[in-house]
Amino acid sequence: MNTQRGTRAGFLLLAVAVLGGSCTREPERVLEEAFRLWRTGNYSEAVEQFHAFSLRFPKTSFAPKALYLAAGGYASQLHDYPRAVSAYLSLARKYPSTDLAPEALKKVGDLHRQRLGDLRKAILYYGMVTEQYRRSPQAAESQYLIAESYMELRQYDQARVEYLQAAKDYPKSRFVPLAYYQVANSYYAESDCSEAGRYYARVVDDFPNHALAADARVEKTSCGRSVRPAIQQ
Repeated sequence: MNTQRGTRAGFLLLAVAVLGGSCTREPERVLEEAFRLWRTGNYSEAVEQFHAFSLRFPKTSFAPKALYLAAGGYASQLHDYPRAVSAYLSLARKYPSTDLAPEALKKVGDLHRQRLGDLRKAILYYGMVTEQYRRSPQAAESQYLIAESYMELRQYDQARVEYLQAAKDYPKSRFVPLAYYQVANSYYAESDCSEAGRYYARVVDDFPNHALAADARVEKTSCGRSVRPAIQQ
């Protein structure tokens, strides 16, 4: 409880500081009301208030954050995934140079993959992150999730291409051992024990202390029975 209140209070203090130079208190008042509604559990009204803030005061520094909070509220509290997608895309379109833009696009991919059941669209939006925000913190994960989406579609050839791309483009990311393990799993699913074993061995040899190393050792010797489930980051 203290952590959540602290986070909300931090947002509010930031917003007040950002809006302090405004010629009126109206933006601050709207934002205060949005946080009050959220604190009291009136999520539907709070989300609409955050969204209204972003529309009424689009040039304030807190507008992207307000829109991000609205999108997150639509998804997590109201389970209105289409409106969440719309709000995240609006953020990415209106504020493309902010740090929240690549996160918003990744969230759209996540919603299509996890909630809306459209893996093709998930791939599209994850791809927008890797293409438009290649140096962002979200890029490595988005590349890995492109591969995961193809894996879920059972398009193993393309999944392997994308996993190996993740390992190549982001060699220092935490997704490299996961990518090699999933490449091995994709071959395992096709009963190609030779190639599966090669990539399981790579996990063991290159990442001996990783949590997946023990599984890779086992799977290397048991090819042909069943594929392990995709790794969830």
